[in-house]
Amino acid sequence: MGLVAIVGNIWHNQLIKKHNVTNAFISECYYQSGNQGHHKISFSFLVNGKKYLNETSIPCEDNVFRNDTLNRRLKGKTLLVIYNPYFPSNNNLLLTKSDFYEYGMLLPDSLKWVDSFLSCR
Repeated sequence: MGLVAIVGNIWHNQLIKKHNVTNAFISECYYQSGNQGHHKISFSFLVNGKKYLNETSIPCEDNVFRNDTLNRRLKGKTLLVIYNPYFPSNNNLLLTKSDFYEYGMLLPDSLKWVDSFLSCR
């Protein structure tokens, strides 16, 4: 197992053990082509007045969404992000039912539209 995978597993386990949840603002969505196409979602959130920026990938077999559709549905929306309170750069945008279940949470009714919209995941 590579070093990146090991570090990723450590960060993930830390996030499961100790986390907070807050609102994340979606600033941009775009498609990144390549070996395996991914839709990228850029987001930001605040912790103790400090702004954190990150992006997440949604792997899809092909360019399922047009960029303008993804932006129209998600850009400017407020979703939820889970983060480590001691190291907020360790975070994960919560988009789908499986994302919430991964951290022992239920998908809120108000976000079921996101899970349904991103069903290619």
